[in-house]
Amino acid sequence: VFRCARATLRRRREAVPCHSIRRRAADVQSRRLRHFLAVYAHRSLARAVEVLHVTQPALSKSLHQLEEQLGVR
Repeated sequence: VFRCARATLRRRREAVPCHSIRRRAADVQSRRLRHFLAVYAHRSLARAVEVLHVTQPALSKSLHQLEEQLGVR
């Protein structure tokens, strides 16, 4: 049974379509933009953290990654 489950998992990993990977990348980018817009709208990281239900370090990291992606900094 264990071998069969392992083989099934391996097949599933190999069968991930490219559009699925692109969709996840787009979701990550849209999440970063939503984070930025929340900080802008609320004029405060603390308020944005409450509204987005994320931690402050996660929000800061997301904003930093967005800056790097856009080449701002």
